[in-house]
Amino acid sequence: MQRILSLVVAAAAVSGCGNGNSIAPAPGDVRGCWGVGCAMVTTSHYNPDFSGVGTLDAVEMSTQKIVPALDTTLDPDVTMYTNADGTKLYVLNRTVGSLRRYDFAQLQVETEIATGSAEAPNTTSAPFDFLRDPASTKIYVTLAGNDAAHALGVLDESMPNAGVTHFVNVPADAADSDGMPELANLYACKGSIYALSESYTYQGATVTYAGGRIAVIDEATDTLTGFISLTGKNPSAIVAEGDDCSKVLVATSSDLTTVPDGSSGIERVDLAAQKSSGFVTTDTALGGRPFSITRVSSKLWYVGMYFDPQPNAMGQVQLSSAKVVAWDPSTGAVGSDVTGKAGFINFVQIGNDQRVYLGVGVFAGAADATKLAQGLYVGAADGTLATAGAPIDLGDTPSAIAFQSP
Repeated sequence: MQRILSLVVAAAAVSGCGNGNSIAPAPGDVRGCWGVGCAMVTTSHYNPDFSGVGTLDAVEMSTQKIVPALDTTLDPDVTMYTNADGTKLYVLNRTVGSLRRYDFAQLQVETEIATGSAEAPNTTSAPFDFLRDPASTKIYVTLAGNDAAHALGVLDESMPNAGVTHFVNVPADAADSDGMPELANLYACKGSIYALSESYTYQGATVTYAGGRIAVIDEATDTLTGFISLTGKNPSAIVAEGDDCSKVLVATSSDLTTVPDGSSGIERVDLAAQKSSGFVTTDTALGGRPFSITRVSSKLWYVGMYFDPQPNAMGQVQLSSAKVVAWDPSTGAVGSDVTGKAGFINFVQIGNDQRVYLGVGVFAGAADATKLAQGLYVGAADGTLATAGAPIDLGDTPSAIAFQSP
């Protein structure tokens, strides 16, 4: 659902919750940048007819050096991450439906895999997120534009010309009238793949949501084993709460065009027991509907939210702004603002230099004096304001970010 406004997911290893690998030594032919403080950032540019283009850029924080336009043929809406040793960069083109792999040193495309097949074309698949299995050549990708029978695709990196080699059938919620589960973010833990199901249906100019769910897929057989029902609707982020990857927090946004009413928030889910224990904090307590959660430490998390209800031209309420706040999941207490008011925030991510990186955009490319300027903001990840200074200007809206694993 939230194509431009989604948090970039730093995908975990399919067989576990992360890795402890260090960054590989820099080769002698680096084209962008390398190592700690090197950020790969995509930007997006949309035209009035909703067509657009994306670019890949490198930002080296130690020298404030920008290496622009490493690739100017991306979709305007992407997500990306690096592999465990930081030698490869993967970018998912959400519009045309393809996954690109780059050599991180030269940032040349090594291969591109279509996220579809003859029975379910990649051009209408609307891929949202992906996960690589580090022990094999399998890559899982959620396909929000497809029907239930083709909702989750499996790619084989060793056969890039094959596209999706097989699909996992994930039935839609009975209350989701369009018959599509709209799978979004992926998460992996102890031999299972977990996919958030946003379950939305467009009805003219409005959107309705069925119940929020997490689909559970067995990694060994690539089959659906069940669902975990959530308290809120429209799940938008899933993150491990601590060292046990089976204990997670899930953010649900519910209806993004209505005032917070307690129907969304952040809930605690036990994946092993396949049960949500309900909201830790509701949208009313947060003061907005959460779209992202980012762990800094056990008691300091960043929550991205939509807030600031304003009437549109038709008199309908819209949550017209976004911001990030500090939050403590152990108490549910909301802390101070980490950002000022923004048009939208595409990502909130902790870099491999332990600073927070935020991609801020403006609506329709028009600056608003009451909101943050467009650009990449970088600040201390300590719960204080991270947008006090001027942003790094990349020429267009920062849409996604990736770092080599520390």
